[in-house]
Amino acid sequence: MNSDKDVIINYFFEKNSDDNMYIALTLGYNITDLKIKIIKDFWNSLEQHLRLSPMLKNISDWQIQNDFQSDFWGKRYNGFRILKTGWADGYAIEINADLGNVNDLCVGVKKPTTAHPLDNQVLRNKLDEKMGIGGPIAEDGVWEWWKALDNKWRYCDNADTMMRLYQKIEGVEYMAEKMLAILNVSEDYLDKTGITKP
Repeated sequence: MNSDKDVIINYFFEKNSDDNMYIALTLGYNITDLKIKIIKDFWNSLEQHLRLSPMLKNISDWQIQNDFQSDFWGKRYNGFRILKTGWADGYAIEINADLGNVNDLCVGVKKPTTAHPLDNQVLRNKLDEKMGIGGPIAEDGVWEWWKALDNKWRYCDNADTMMRLYQKIEGVEYMAEKMLAILNVSEDYLDKTGITKP
């Protein structure tokens, strides 16, 4: 038998109504399970969208890892990443939640903490030119280059952003465009500069 909470969550998803979902998110703001379901559905849609991208056409070369499918709520540093099998361990194009509840999202080129920034920051300069100036980089940090997402998408734990995630299309296109633009600048560079597995 379903709990009252399950019945409520299923009702809002089955009705497939923006108005009903917005009411659920504003009046039932503390329904964490509803938010988790919206987030899982959104990141699944982004993964499906990316798998259809011509840039990832040779599927055996690419992996998509999605931390937003298991026990992520309330935890920091969850991510959604694209990895190429030839890149060294730890390198990825990633959207990452710096704060719990999928908040303070940024996108960039992740690197191992033990790696120094690449080749006098040539890649960073190329990404600054294409994507806008990225955030500050610590020598021992996990980013080769990163930039915060627009505020419209950066903080997910509020009714307005949750509503946009529920509607999916605009958010999926926005995040896919960011990841693929970074990949477009970074892929050949990472492939050709020795950042590959032997």
